[in-house]
Amino acid sequence: LSNWDVGIDFNAAANGASLTDSFVGLAPDGVSAAPCGDGVAVLAGTQNVTIGGLTAGGSNAISGCTRGVRVDHGAVGTSVLGDFIGTDVTGLIAVGNGVGVFAAAPVTINTNLIDANTTGVELSGATAAGAALIKNWIGVGVDGLTALGNGNAGVFMHGGANGNTV
Repeated sequence: LSNWDVGIDFNAAANGASLTDSFVGLAPDGVSAAPCGDGVAVLAGTQNVTIGGLTAGGSNAISGCTRGVRVDHGAVGTSVLGDFIGTDVTGLIAVGNGVGVFAAAPVTINTNLIDANTTGVELSGATAAGAALIKNWIGVGVDGLTALGNGNAGVFMHGGANGNTV
């Protein structure tokens, strides 16, 4: 999905939905940027959305967007799992987002590759308190050797985003 203001919008009608095995902000080749505004947006009132997965075929490549993933205040139970955020499908070539994952609500961010973005993960405001960042590779390619640093910060918490696990 590309060239949209928002690639994929999850609203309250999408409770329990998931997004797997997709290219967002990339051309069908999985390498070339095809930019969008927000790659994936989880809107207020949405519950239990899963972006990606930890099994074969579950990962997404979300790159080349203003914000790769946006989780709004009031979204509950969002998980971002096993995705390549800011790279091509190989996990070795930079195709960064402005912000890899922006969250204004508690979110679980687990086992992702978060690279080459201006900011890797931004937790914004007291409503983001309670987020968990677990086993992510931030600033290094999938091979564990290739430097693909985020420009300003790997993780940026501000505005009262306290009580998070990193």
